[in-house]
Amino acid sequence: MSWFVSRCRWLVAVMSTVALSALAVLAGAVAGDPPARAETLCMGVDEFNTYMASNATYTPALTFSFDVANVNPADYPNGKGSLGQLRDTRCGLGAAEATLKLYGTSSPPNLAHPPGTLKQEYGSPCCGQPPCPEGWADPNPGPVIFADGSENCDGTIYLDAAQYGFTFNCGGTLYSGVGVNTWGIGVTEIHFLSALDAGGGTIWQMPNVVSTYSEVCFEVVDTGVLVEIVPVVEDVTAAEYLPDAVYPDVNDLAVGYQDSETYLKFVVGPINGRITRATIHLRSSADPSAAGDGGELYAVPSNAWSETTLTWNTRPATAGAPVASLSGVAPDQWYLFDASSAVTADGTYSFALVPRTTDANSAHFLSKEASTTFDPYLRIEYVVVDSDGDGVPDGPDCDDTDPAVNPGATEVCNGVDDNCDGVVDEGCGGPCTGNATEACGLDVGACVPGTRTCVGGQWGACVGGVEPVAELCDNGVDDNCDGVVDEGCEGTDAGPGGPGNIGTGCACGAAPDPGAPLVLLLAFLLGWVGRRRRRFAQHATPGLPRPTI
Repeated sequence: MSWFVSRCRWLVAVMSTVALSALAVLAGAVAGDPPARAETLCMGVDEFNTYMASNATYTPALTFSFDVANVNPADYPNGKGSLGQLRDTRCGLGAAEATLKLYGTSSPPNLAHPPGTLKQEYGSPCCGQPPCPEGWADPNPGPVIFADGSENCDGTIYLDAAQYGFTFNCGGTLYSGVGVNTWGIGVTEIHFLSALDAGGGTIWQMPNVVSTYSEVCFEVVDTGVLVEIVPVVEDVTAAEYLPDAVYPDVNDLAVGYQDSETYLKFVVGPINGRITRATIHLRSSADPSAAGDGGELYAVPSNAWSETTLTWNTRPATAGAPVASLSGVAPDQWYLFDASSAVTADGTYSFALVPRTTDANSAHFLSKEASTTFDPYLRIEYVVVDSDGDGVPDGPDCDDTDPAVNPGATEVCNGVDDNCDGVVDEGCGGPCTGNATEACGLDVGACVPGTRTCVGGQWGACVGGVEPVAELCDNGVDDNCDGVVDEGCEGTDAGPGGPGNIGTGCACGAAPDPGAPLVLLLAFLLGWVGRRRRRFAQHATPGLPRPTI
């Protein structure tokens, strides 16, 4: 008996191991898979504020980079200036803030905060237990950074879930401050060289400060909006001074008045939803000469152009008003153009970036040949919505208000593109006369023809017939009216399933039971143990030890 018990324990252990392994596989558990990385976007301050407002979202982490010159404390007597303010407006009691302030000259002298020093204040009215204490980045006070406005500095203000802070590089001298993000605020808007007062007015403005660039790079929050990145397929410059020649520098996308224009082409594949926003992203060259006046983005109706043959004289015409515009370009920065009004579905889209007549300096961007990291791209945001409840998301559905119209519908002769293939009433006859009637529909398998009637010179809908349905297994009927019975079902040779398989044409075939292999293995092992036990009982000799199995 002890032998049998030991074998049963061994069997249980084996089956437990197999079962746990199978469950892990069935559950798709893979140890050590890294978490998905959040998407990061970079853009200007105005574009950032527009993005946050239009998407009703926030970011939990960002880096705001800029340069400043002519920061003179004497311009703010007995006052302050704000180099940058990060605001989180999600709190119903008021905005949370992290504001980097410059102290001006004062009389009597402010010994705690001398002129030219910085203080980054931090606070949130939604701290949980008002009144909420103020926080700040250390050191506070810090050293004098700006003395008389002669300093040229590159600055960074940052915030993430753990901390906030700033850094400045002024002619090689480094300054920094850091504080704890105690209440975990995020950012919904940025104010540069000014701040927004709690009452709504603008304060601490710094009108004399000169800045040539600013850029915000931030983590995108998942708000249910899906994103598709579409790389540029063709990009080229057309130069007025080369009327019949292709622009020789394939790395440069130039835009300059009476000088050059840039042409871009994107191929958008099927989008399984409704497009809510489409933006074109361009990276300016790092060369100082890349700085320019920007330009205006126009839609180009014709896609019949090639980057290998386009010249100034053969460039395609633009259409309509500008889709978007850009007022200024600094070197080595991302810039975006909102093309939502032009990109509404899948297809091929061409655009021209054209200088305004007031532009005085050419701007330069990187082409796809210049960089695989900073190449132009189209970013599409979309949501999966089925407005008419027909089971097909808006986007592929060509009529989001009519559940009878979708890509899976059967085309009927009613003057409507019922199946969304771009053709109206395909397969229907021409105009009719009077009140004529004729048979319509299929007369194959389970389908029965119906009748359509001439109404106003056009054939009406097909009524009274039996239309195809999904193929049902083992009923001996051609349910989908394709001339084949029970295709894709078990035990048949017809259809995509083949012999002994359940194909996609069958609507009722049961999927294999994932636990069946475990049951079969258990039955096999129990049978094997039983056979060995019976063999031992037949051949055992009294008084001798039992053989080991």
